[in-house]
Amino acid sequence: MNAPPDDAKENTGEPADHDETTDAVIPDADANADADAGETAAAGDVTEEVVGDSAQEQTPGGRWAVLRRLKKPLIGTAGLLLVVVLAVFVWKGLQDEEPVVEQATPSVEASDREQFVAQVELILQGESNRLYFSDVEINDELLDELPLDTLIQESIDAAEQQRILAEESAQMADSSADDETNANTATRRDTAEHAEDDGFDRHTAGSRETAQPTKKFARLDTVLIDQGVVTDKGLDIIAQLPDLEHLRLRLSPVTDEGIVSLTASKKLWLLNLPHSRITTEGVRKLQKLPKLKQLRLGSPRLSNECCRAIAELKTLRGLHLIGVPVTDDGLKTLTTLPRLESLYLDDSAVTETGWSWLFRNHPQLHVHVNQEHHDRDPHAHVH
Repeated sequence: MNAPPDDAKENTGEPADHDETTDAVIPDADANADADAGETAAAGDVTEEVVGDSAQEQTPGGRWAVLRRLKKPLIGTAGLLLVVVLAVFVWKGLQDEEPVVEQATPSVEASDREQFVAQVELILQGESNRLYFSDVEINDELLDELPLDTLIQESIDAAEQQRILAEESAQMADSSADDETNANTATRRDTAEHAEDDGFDRHTAGSRETAQPTKKFARLDTVLIDQGVVTDKGLDIIAQLPDLEHLRLRLSPVTDEGIVSLTASKKLWLLNLPHSRITTEGVRKLQKLPKLKQLRLGSPRLSNECCRAIAELKTLRGLHLIGVPVTDDGLKTLTTLPRLESLYLDDSAVTETGWSWLFRNHPQLHVHVNQEHHDRDPHAHVH
């Protein structure tokens, strides 16, 4: 308990106690109060400062100040993330490029070209008369390298030589006929044995006069391409071959425009276009091929209506339609082809009623359905 104030002692009349030790140990109450007040004020100042800072950060100016303080760390972090992302994209790009390079290596294209050139060379030497590619991708670019001028001139020269040989054979035949007439009217002094010897001599002489050509002419009459894509442009090149007789183009979406070019191939007798894009109008144009005997055709643009156009191809002996929705009526139309011997239909719309009608009225036809013999085909055989 603190000592009463000095003025209280004076009122009692008693002398004030004076203890130096007590004065030194017991702190003055006023001083303690002042110290406590100072500490409280200092704590208050700190609290106010913190609260003030928080409040200040909530204001727009305060938020900008915080962002300014965090700007450098944020920029550094963003830069690091950007570097990582770029590194990932570069790595993935390198991974993706590897298989592409392997699939489109120049050696594959060079190999295709080498095989193409090798076959063309054999044709020019007269050792072969066909181009056949089962596993080589042939396109318009390679076909454009065909030596058309040479092949056309060789065909002309071969035809001229054949004409000369035909004339010589005709002259020889006339001469032999004259010799035979003279022999019949000749003196009967010649014996039968002598007459036989004359006949033999005339035969051998005629053989010498009709000797085979001394030159092998280049002739390309067959083109079979199973891989790659040939367009109307490539078909136009093929159609310029003067001796073309047999053409097969798989995987090639040729259209009516290509068929127009092909009609110049007057020797063509077998045409196989299983993946074309021709229409009924294109089929009609095939009437300009006077020797066409075998036709294998597929196109998503063909409907049952094309049967009428096909029925106008009077020279056909074999017909194979792929994916054409031929109906029972269409089937009856196709059987009007005067020389038709075999009929193959894949994915048609013919019903059992239609097939029954066909075998009842046209038992001579050799029929395949979906690449197999029809179970009632009387001409079924093992291929």
